[in-house]
Amino acid sequence: MRYPPSSDGVMTRSPPKRMGNYELKKAPVRDS
Repeated sequence: MRYPPSSDGVMTRSPPKRMGNYELKKAPVRDS
């Protein structure tokens, strides 16, 4: 699960480890 190139700039900053939990609350778009 790597951060997208431009899909979610806000998540690009968060590491793949935290992103899993961080994106779920901020932008669940990647979860879909």
